[in-house]
Amino acid sequence: PLAAFVSYGFGHYHAQCGHYEKALEYFRRALDANSNDAGNPDLTALKRDSEMEYGMALISADYFPAVAGRLFLSDFDETFYRDIRRRIASSLSYLESARSLSGELGRAVVARYFPEITPPYLECDIQNYLGLAFAIRGETDKALFHLEQAGAIARQAGYHAGRADGVFFLNQIYLLNKNAAAGKQAAYSLENMADQYQLPPYAVWSKMILAHHRRWSGDIDSALQFIHDFSDVMEKNGSWFSPISDFRGTGYFKSRMLWEAVFDLFIQKEDIQSAFQTAERIKTAELSEIFKAATWRQDSAEAKWFNALRVNREQAAGIYRRLLSPVNAPPVFLKTVQSAQRV
Repeated sequence: PLAAFVSYGFGHYHAQCGHYEKALEYFRRALDANSNDAGNPDLTALKRDSEMEYGMALISADYFPAVAGRLFLSDFDETFYRDIRRRIASSLSYLESARSLSGELGRAVVARYFPEITPPYLECDIQNYLGLAFAIRGETDKALFHLEQAGAIARQAGYHAGRADGVFFLNQIYLLNKNAAAGKQAAYSLENMADQYQLPPYAVWSKMILAHHRRWSGDIDSALQFIHDFSDVMEKNGSWFSPISDFRGTGYFKSRMLWEAVFDLFIQKEDIQSAFQTAERIKTAELSEIFKAATWRQDSAEAKWFNALRVNREQAAGIYRRLLSPVNAPPVFLKTVQSAQRV
């Protein structure tokens, strides 16, 4: 049975890094290795967690790369919806099974002396992903209901990460049902939350979501401004994102493809000067990717400096994750803030 715990740990790590297919492989191993002996609460909890994160990874593996690849370049068509829905029934099944197992543990004797076995933030995460899953299926009312349930749990438990996910997934609902008016408001809320909790991946997504809504509303100039804002955030943070902090996969946004789309817009507007400037950015983006690939080699002269940046970023990210922890009583919160100020 210990192999199941190890596989789950690897799966959780890869899911947090945005390596969803790799995470699915390890979660599947954890489920296969877990015999779930009757009366063993540890194995039941492990099965619950494995099924929960397996369901989450199924959604994430199909959805985030697809939506990031098309958010600004083109509108969502039937092929897009078919691709993101291909495993949604399976993900819903795993999430519902995880909820059922969590309920069983909550009613079991073990919960009387070990209530932490059914933490409230776990139910919040499940509700959030159920909301995203129903949004992908096109069932907006159900999606909003589950996000409201998650939000209530997050507020009661002081689970800030759950609140952030709820706002992020609300943005996905409005993207998928093409509600630009509500989508813009939700995107500004996400932008504010990203700044409040120091979550750069959500800042990146908020800029691209706003660009999407502006473009398809016909406000090309505002869309282009948000693209430039997006590029600024990526240039300041993208090259040294901690992998564990990039769990929303900002790497799915391809700079060259993005700037090629911007170039086409400037040509349509007959803004030749901006088109030439954008053409230079296209060349720069390609060179930047080549440079990044070369400098990240372990034998390169720059590798030690990039590694130092990565370590510093991971330390800062760890502090912010503690700030977002559901276990953040005032003394703990203040101590964490003091640590953050020293980084």
